[in-house]
Amino acid sequence: ARCVRKCLTPSCSCVTGRGSRAVGEDESPPPEARVMPHRWLVKTDPAVFSFDDLLERRAVTWRGVTQPLSLRHLASMRRSDDVLVYHTGARRAVVGTARVRRGAYPDPEATDPALVAVDLAVREALRRPVKLAELLTEPRLAAWVLLRIPRIHVLPVPAGAWRTVLARSRRPAP
Repeated sequence: ARCVRKCLTPSCSCVTGRGSRAVGEDESPPPEARVMPHRWLVKTDPAVFSFDDLLERRAVTWRGVTQPLSLRHLASMRRSDDVLVYHTGARRAVVGTARVRRGAYPDPEATDPALVAVDLAVREALRRPVKLAELLTEPRLAAWVLLRIPRIHVLPVPAGAWRTVLARSRRPAP
């Protein structure tokens, strides 16, 4: 069974409005049936757009995602979902948090009607960046897509991974 939003997260804590069971593949309740927010991770190249840019602007339109699975995840984002922001390239670390201010809508600047955008509002910078190398040492995170498929730029974050990232950001670097 998949969650209401078909985010492919087997441990999703999504509530369908008909109890706390997951929705089967053949069912498709309306998005408003979901009452629990989801958590996501978005990747950005800090040379192009960094978390510091997001802190400065306070809110941005997140667009330009074309990889099919990442696009599907972006389209699943809803208002009030929480987001981890991850820097790619040499830094390779989770650096801050944001919140979805406006859920997925057609990308107004795209010529392809399949492309979507979301509006993100900054929440806070992490006390310290949590590096990918650090996350790779955590056995509980072995199944997380971030650690298994590095080419995905928008992905769900299981509740345990969310807690682990935030907890590690509050500890001194290893």
